[in-house]
Amino acid sequence: MALRVLSLDGGGILGYSELLILANILKEVRQLHGEESSSGDICPCDYFDVITGCGIGGVIALLLGRLRLTLAQCLLEYRTLSTCILRESWGGPLFDKNKLQEVTDGIVAKYCHTPSAPLTEDDTTGRGKTFVFAAQSDRNPYCFRTYPCRDDHNTVPVRISDAIVALLSAKGQLDEVSLETSEGLTSFADDLYPCGLRNPILDVLKEIREQWRDQTIGLILSIGTGMVPPSDIPDLLRLAKLHDIMIPSLSDVFLPWKLLGQLRHLAFIGTNDRSPDEVINEIEDDERYIKNKLYYMGYEERYHRFEIGPVKDTGPNDFRSVKEIADETGRYLSQHSERLVSVASQLQAAGVSY
Repeated sequence: MALRVLSLDGGGILGYSELLILANILKEVRQLHGEESSSGDICPCDYFDVITGCGIGGVIALLLGRLRLTLAQCLLEYRTLSTCILRESWGGPLFDKNKLQEVTDGIVAKYCHTPSAPLTEDDTTGRGKTFVFAAQSDRNPYCFRTYPCRDDHNTVPVRISDAIVALLSAKGQLDEVSLETSEGLTSFADDLYPCGLRNPILDVLKEIREQWRDQTIGLILSIGTGMVPPSDIPDLLRLAKLHDIMIPSLSDVFLPWKLLGQLRHLAFIGTNDRSPDEVINEIEDDERYIKNKLYYMGYEERYHRFEIGPVKDTGPNDFRSVKEIADETGRYLSQHSERLVSVASQLQAAGVSY
């Protein structure tokens, strides 16, 4: 059977929107099955063969795919992570590393009966195979897997909770962390956060091709974490100018976080010898490349992307803005109800493994 893939972007507290969108889609699948149940008791691992993500989306992917939580359980643990790991003192990163380790150990122990549960599972035949991407200090993505890698014969055991800490390591959010991996001592820190590693779709497709060469992809559900509010763009542009990059005003358009990630990346590597138009063209070329890549790979009809618009006065680190995110997600879903039903119908037709 063709693989059904769930991919979740990074994006801090805005990842809450991803769970709400997913809950609405799977609730619609249940209704198409003739079941009048709430979305809370649904296990997404019953509907997807592969669950993946990066950053906070990677954390959610591990909760849903490795721990096999219901949506209600995942929302509960997501709120626990979001509210219990904030640093109490001023200065330093947003998250307290010791608190984060304690909380993640507690969540893993709650569902696996030990805080030291390994990321790799013994039973790899069931659905819900999971892999996630964390940003290394050199800005390359690192893939954590819940299954043995086809070409890696030197696998080093990694705990679930350690992988979660690595996924959340980002500039201003959590200090750099190091883990012993099959590649040796590996450092993790997304220094372009919140505009760095976000939509991992091309890395996702590469991993699927390498690990499941004899299987096709039937459906990809990719859920993002939002767009940049126009009011935030001037501040981001001022930040870019500190790194010797000059960009004309873009305050009348919405830009995906990923594009601004490219903007900041270009700022870091230096663009003194290039005009603003050249820089913007490169950003736009990168976005077109992803879309064209999906088209030429033959995934255009199978790739379904959902992403809310800007949430007013809410950034990726505004962990007290749950209501605002929920309201914006509700508006988005009402505007895209036909697409939601279409994806739900495809999932329903593919069957469920519960």
